[in-house]
Amino acid sequence: MNARPVKGAAYETLIATKTFIVLDIETTTKAATKTSAETTYPISIGAVVWFNGSRRKTFHELTNPGVPVDKASSAHNGIVTEDLASCDDNATVLAKLDKFLAEHPDAYIVCHNAYFDIGHLHAAYTRASMTPFSRTVIDTMYLPTRLHLEDAVGRPKLTSLASQYAVTTSLTGVKPEDERLYKALLDAQNTAEVLGWLMAEAAALGVVEFDEFLTSAKATSSTDIASHTGKRRRHMRAPTITKRHIARCHGKRGLAATATNNQIDAWVAQVTECVGLRCPYAAEKVTREAHRGKTLLDKFDKLMATSTPPGAMGSLLFALEPLLGQLDRAAARRWYRKHHQHIKDAEACEPFAACPGCVAGRPCPKDITYQLVTRRAMDYGLTRRGGLVSLLSRQVKDDVWDPGSDRKMDTLPDQGMPEMAARMMWMVMSEAAAKGNITRTHDILNKSVARHLQEHDPYLALAVAKYWSAQPRKVLHDVPYHRLVTARLAKKMRTAKRKAKGLRKPADVELRPADVKHQYRYALHA
Repeated sequence: MNARPVKGAAYETLIATKTFIVLDIETTTKAATKTSAETTYPISIGAVVWFNGSRRKTFHELTNPGVPVDKASSAHNGIVTEDLASCDDNATVLAKLDKFLAEHPDAYIVCHNAYFDIGHLHAAYTRASMTPFSRTVIDTMYLPTRLHLEDAVGRPKLTSLASQYAVTTSLTGVKPEDERLYKALLDAQNTAEVLGWLMAEAAALGVVEFDEFLTSAKATSSTDIASHTGKRRRHMRAPTITKRHIARCHGKRGLAATATNNQIDAWVAQVTECVGLRCPYAAEKVTREAHRGKTLLDKFDKLMATSTPPGAMGSLLFALEPLLGQLDRAAARRWYRKHHQHIKDAEACEPFAACPGCVAGRPCPKDITYQLVTRRAMDYGLTRRGGLVSLLSRQVKDDVWDPGSDRKMDTLPDQGMPEMAARMMWMVMSEAAAKGNITRTHDILNKSVARHLQEHDPYLALAVAKYWSAQPRKVLHDVPYHRLVTARLAKKMRTAKRKAKGLRKPADVELRPADVKHQYRYALHA
């Protein structure tokens, strides 16, 4: 990718008779996720018809969203709120865009960062009670890496690609003083030219069939892109820790062996400050004092109830892992029963407010703490002979299955803790399977599906998937097949092959319970 490729016969064959409509939009804010769709509106839409390797027709409209343009967006695109006062509203401009698209019904849509452009356009259609367009979309932001071009790394900016291929376009018939209002059209023109050079790169690599190019480019339906925007795994950035905080908290000695209650409270206040800043060293501070056990854990009860902002709960749980791992069986259940609602109510991590677990690429502690606590809750210690107490023993059965027990597994979903019940089911089922007790294994899986517990733990979902795949015609407890879609998808993702990488180890498996909006992710090992 160091020099322009030659646009030869192979390139001419690849683009022959193909029509593309290159789209770009500017918005009221610079937010780039679907979760911002309710507060982000289009203010400028630019489009270019690109046919047989050259630009033909253009479309450009400014639109009044009815809300002010924020300063960051104005600094980026040059458009201020006053420029839009006399412009048509979003619905009127979208109708004009539909008419423009209808003139080229077979055209492919091209964007640079389609998740932004298509996601916010479709959100605008929805707000206007209009049906969004549905076309095949090619994203030039991902094309260099998907075509495996030399030196292609990450997601290059449009300006970087334009500079690399020496792309320079100008606005025809626009006064110099008005050019700032036409950034969407100028970006669309540049994207069209960049597309041409990237297709020339593809042709030079031997891609001469257009269907092969679409496959390499991973062209996607605009509807799928719009619906998938909010589900993408967002890159979590490490927080900025101030020098003042580092000087106050990091590298300090731990508590004295004879620390007073006031000294411990001051130490807890320091950890609270770390959690507020999403500081990863909070875990290090807690680990040094882990020998204080449950006494120290109780000090964080108030913080558990107030750690609701994005990333705060994950940061706190990340720090408390050493203490949670020391809880005994009864204490683990009591702790989770006391705090599970606080964990559920806390907001998920965001790219600029992420816990250390998410920044490191690990599963967020907010999502998987129930697994750690359940493991402690199911630890029944050792037998007289020194072996682990079997989870199939009468002692365990009386404790988690007996109707007379207030800790009965079946009561957990009603208490709002189905994930803990699901984890218990998986642990008991795993031991039954390991001991070859097929009848008990199948019985546990049937009970799990009857309670829809496979929707709340990925390992249980995979176990159900394996059982179902071995007996696909058998309906578990008269549960319709669609109830097992989560498990089936988990199995499919686990066994899916990646190009030149073999099986996924570990695989990122998404499990999204129907009654929660937060995205659950786990690293599942083969």
